[in-house]
Amino acid sequence: MNVVLIGAPGTGKGTQGDLLKVDFNLLKISLGDILREYRKDEQNPLSQQINSLLDTGKLLPDEVINKVAQDFVEKHTPHLRGLMFDGYPRSIGQAEFLDKMLLEKGEKIDKAIMLDVKLDDLISRLQNRYTCKGCGAIYNSKTNATSVEGVCDVCGGLDFSIRKDDGEIGVIQTRFEEFHAKTMPVIGYYENQGKLEKIDAKGDIEKVYSDIIKAVKGV
Repeated sequence: MNVVLIGAPGTGKGTQGDLLKVDFNLLKISLGDILREYRKDEQNPLSQQINSLLDTGKLLPDEVINKVAQDFVEKHTPHLRGLMFDGYPRSIGQAEFLDKMLLEKGEKIDKAIMLDVKLDDLISRLQNRYTCKGCGAIYNSKTNATSVEGVCDVCGGLDFSIRKDDGEIGVIQTRFEEFHAKTMPVIGYYENQGKLEKIDAKGDIEKVYSDIIKAVKGV
């Protein structure tokens, strides 16, 4: 099974994606994580191109994004299992490239899961979000706090951070609007293929994940 996970910042893609990849033995392809790794590899010509563009504030063109995704998939082809794409595709061109790439391997996207959260709920969620500096685990003081106050459940770390822009309502609203403006065509692309499943991501983690499981299994 191959899945695309779609959602605005703060909708819970990371948390739900981690649960989904374990239960369905999926290889998670998080574009943001991969690009951060490329940024560190100064010897790679593609990394140099990515750094050059990002350092000047330019958006990465589709051909670069597609190349990054393709390289990751090719690297893992010998151990290829079900794939879960997080943060990719973000344009029709990327979605079409992904379909073509998978088709060449006899594969296809089976489901596109959209985590849907209204702006007011998203603001509340982001304003209560904090991250472990040690391992990057994300928590929420209202809906997903650490089991022991001040101690990361994953690595036991004691140091946490809060993204500056998570507390600024204007910034949150801009990020939300940009996501919808840029991603709506992709949502329509998968909807036209009959593969889109919209999930109300307002509830607690267990309820949202239960709805995702039902959508994936076609229950």
